[in-house]
Amino acid sequence: MSRKTGPLPRFCRSCSARPSGWNLTRTRIWTSIREPEKIAKILDSFGTSPGGSLSHHVNLGILEEPGCPEAFVKGAFLAGGSVTDPEKRFHLELATSHRSVSRELRSILLEMDLEPKEAARGAHSLLYFKKADQISDFLARIGAHVAAMNILTAKVDKEMRNTVTRQINCDSANADKTVSAAMRQTDAIRTLVKREGLDGLPEP
Repeated sequence: MSRKTGPLPRFCRSCSARPSGWNLTRTRIWTSIREPEKIAKILDSFGTSPGGSLSHHVNLGILEEPGCPEAFVKGAFLAGGSVTDPEKRFHLELATSHRSVSRELRSILLEMDLEPKEAARGAHSLLYFKKADQISDFLARIGAHVAAMNILTAKVDKEMRNTVTRQINCDSANADKTVSAAMRQTDAIRTLVKREGLDGLPEP
């Protein structure tokens, strides 16, 4: 894939800054903004300034417009999220090294009617889902509708396989019980015939 450059439309509703251009390679896309006034506008929209100290918190003020929480969660997932192959198990997580950000992200997810579990892995704070329905809802809310449908399809396939396996095991167990009962009856008849003879058996 060849590298392309060109102007991008405004990407931040809260400011009028536009990137100078964009670069595309085989694996990543990034923008380039070098003008100090544009950088200042972007930082100001996130509640900070070029000369200020960086605070690891979510500026909830920029998430008040419709669609903004979903866009923020989508970015959080792209930056620190992962999802396990549903054919193996159901697991989706969001990881960050900043505990405060993890707590605030969880509050955003709760407002979106998503209820993640919390955990810690080393120096990272995790928010995770382990149920197929929850993972599918999360993916649908951030616009990954095909992935959400794949999760539900995998869930249905697993449930069908489990149902068939249980039915086969049940039928096999019943067949074993029937055969065992028939063998006991046969052994009992042979013992009676050997002891009493056929003439000693009662009329049917």
